[in-house]
Amino acid sequence: MSTPLRILLCRCGQADRIDRRVADEILDSLSRSDTLITVVDDLCGLAADKDPLLAEIAAAPKSAVIACHTRAIRWLFAAAGYRLDESRTALFSMRRQSAAEILSALDAEAGQSQVETVAHGSHWPPWFPVIDRDRCINCMQCKNFCLFGTYSLTEDKEVLVAKPSACKNLCPACARICPKSAIIFPKYEQSPIDGADVDDDSDGPAVDLESLKQGDVYARLRQRSSGQRFSPTRDAEPDPPAPSDLADRLGVPPEVIAAMSPEELRRICGRAAECESPGCSCNQNSDDDKDSSENAD
Repeated sequence: MSTPLRILLCRCGQADRIDRRVADEILDSLSRSDTLITVVDDLCGLAADKDPLLAEIAAAPKSAVIACHTRAIRWLFAAAGYRLDESRTALFSMRRQSAAEILSALDAEAGQSQVETVAHGSHWPPWFPVIDRDRCINCMQCKNFCLFGTYSLTEDKEVLVAKPSACKNLCPACARICPKSAIIFPKYEQSPIDGADVDDDSDGPAVDLESLKQGDVYARLRQRSSGQRFSPTRDAEPDPPAPSDLADRLGVPPEVIAAMSPEELRRICGRAAECESPGCSCNQNSDDDKDSSENAD
């Protein structure tokens, strides 16, 4: 008796980045085959939670994962701690392959399937960066530029996505400054940040990090972060508008910028050792805050 094909199919319930008609056609056809099918609402959520279901798929003698881009699938499993052996696990992308192409490649034997459904029960939308270790050069630009403290370092000084849920929903800024296109956000709408394959000769950041240090973005952020202060020599000033240049150049939704606290905004330019903008007053901001607090008293 042959071993049933073990299949994980993701419906991308949190972002709708796949064609649901493709997923439905695949599921309908596989229901008449000798397969064990697990339909998941959100593969990203399972990876963030390091769900043991992914270990089962990775350990199966014959399995397939049908989800978004195959590069994203590969590194979502790796992020959860389960490296896939692609001699045993076939990967299929519903973002670029038709149902007919996937079903033809699976070539599942006729029979009776077993289908289970796994819903994503997390309290947060699973939006977080995934690192393509085959491309990452550990330059740490992602960690140094991250607005929200999502990254950390291992004992071996390797960049690690330590706090997936700290990442702000829909913010792809770190991926846009990665010099090797090694940062993936599977729910993003544009390639290659969404996990689409990258040619070896197509390296280069979508946004030049050094150009962001030339004053414009950092100055606007400093202005915004100090907009509500009081001092002995001036009246309160209205909070200036969110820096649209940052939103435009990094693909950060304006509502994310608008919702950031002064502390989060300063994190972009507040590291004295890393900020090279001429005349940067980041360190003075902390002193100003102290003075403002004392004056308010």
